[in-house]
Amino acid sequence: MKYKLLVLLALLGITSHVFALESSPTIRYYNYVVYAPSGAQGLPYVRYTSSQPVQYDSPVFNSYGNGSISSTPNWNVGDFTGLNIPANLSSNFEKSYYSGWYGSSAVQAYGSYIGMHIYTYSSVNDPRSLKTINYGIDFSNNWKIKPWSSFGSNAQYCVTNSAAIPNFYTAEGAIGYLISRVSFRDEVTGKNIIFGAVIWDSRPVQQGEWMFYDSDWSGATNSMVANSVYRRGTNYITLINNSSITQAATNWGDDRWYGYCITANNIYNIKNKLEAEGKSLDIEPSRLVVTSTGFEFEMATEINNQIKNGWMSSRLGDFSIFIRYSY
Repeated sequence: MKYKLLVLLALLGITSHVFALESSPTIRYYNYVVYAPSGAQGLPYVRYTSSQPVQYDSPVFNSYGNGSISSTPNWNVGDFTGLNIPANLSSNFEKSYYSGWYGSSAVQAYGSYIGMHIYTYSSVNDPRSLKTINYGIDFSNNWKIKPWSSFGSNAQYCVTNSAAIPNFYTAEGAIGYLISRVSFRDEVTGKNIIFGAVIWDSRPVQQGEWMFYDSDWSGATNSMVANSVYRRGTNYITLINNSSITQAATNWGDDRWYGYCITANNIYNIKNKLEAEGKSLDIEPSRLVVTSTGFEFEMATEINNQIKNGWMSSRLGDFSIFIRYSY
């Protein structure tokens, strides 16, 4: 299985290699690179209506509730995201809701960076109260990325990136957040689980962990969702050394590095928690296949049955996915 995955990735033009991370007298740890940034590319595909086809196996934007993000802006999106793109290159690397509306919702992809900007005032005619821009990879069935089946029970599925939240405004009561997401499907039972690691939240949230079943609304994934935070001692994810921690109710302009892994133990922690609550989730690490990996940048505008507007900007860099394993 591991060698089939290597061949498939090579055919798709994605570099994959292994290298030693650390060693002990008996164990050597390696990284298998699933995805790493490959330099300056044109703006990835932006999907903003359900009629557009899903694009697999390369990073794309998916926008919901923000209107059509398809115009070349004649204003500087970098004023908000901090990702400044020369005006003569704008048409290749950034799109906005409206070319002449300064500050309207927009996306950017330039070099190893992306920018996401949500401005809910420019999408008030869209009835959806969640204004979302997702960025990441939906993996097709051809990939079959199965960390624990292909690389052993000690494998770790890891995500790293830099992040900044240069600006946000939520004084009217809207709620914003940026979350790293990884989705798995059990190939035997068909059950899905989505992991979340909160990079930033506009609220002064307590840094804990929580689960819920995503259902009963028009965009539901019908999946168990396990959310965690970037800090040591969490149960649902494993923090990588030197990672930054979750930020709340604050903004920052510098690039801060974030990294975490998902282990078999993390999965069993979730199963044990559910069983203690009289619930169950029929998944096993050895049967899980990765279905997507990326980021959720979202603003909730319906608070206590009232619409609350706001805006927020993010900049992400060096998005990488790798599988850490040992012999």
